[in-house]
Amino acid sequence: MGLEVSFRAGTAEGELLAQADPVTLDLGAGLHFRLRGRIDRLDRLPDGTVEVVDYKTGRYRPDDWAGTFAGGRVLQHALYALAARQLLRGQYPQARVTSSTYYFPTVRGQGQRVPRPQADPGAVAAVVRDLFGLLAGGTFLHTANERDCRYCEFHRACGRDPVARAARKLDNAANAALTAYRGLADHG
Repeated sequence: MGLEVSFRAGTAEGELLAQADPVTLDLGAGLHFRLRGRIDRLDRLPDGTVEVVDYKTGRYRPDDWAGTFAGGRVLQHALYALAARQLLRGQYPQARVTSSTYYFPTVRGQGQRVPRPQADPGAVAAVVRDLFGLLAGGTFLHTANERDCRYCEFHRACGRDPVARAARKLDNAANAALTAYRGLADHG
């Protein structure tokens, strides 16, 4: 149905479903935000529903894709499904987005297709609200997961043992500023 469907400032690029403006996602309870991006592919499935497909160039590691949101770390499939619904509405008002898949077409990715559970918009809203809450509160914490640092080019900015420091802060239940951060783990 669509390839490289963009929704970002000033670039519709000739794709029928693209729009030059970001989409505005309404997550309820007064939370709206503008999202811009480009959906790699929209496929019509045999049952008539629509699948959002996103290509990934890296290696597929199953542990990185556990759960629907991986504690707030994997959101693109859910956000792009919501964006696709809006983009499709104009040309295909009856279209239903029912699935999202990350596709690793490279040798490193071994052609792996990773279907993602279709996320309830309320669950997406809860994760995004928690993330926005962290930003609004100025809560910026180093990762407590050493694997996150394996490709980072900014090790010097973090100082010594950032992973251990982050883990100690998270373990301190009295640190109320990190309650929302700890709560992200609930968004499996």
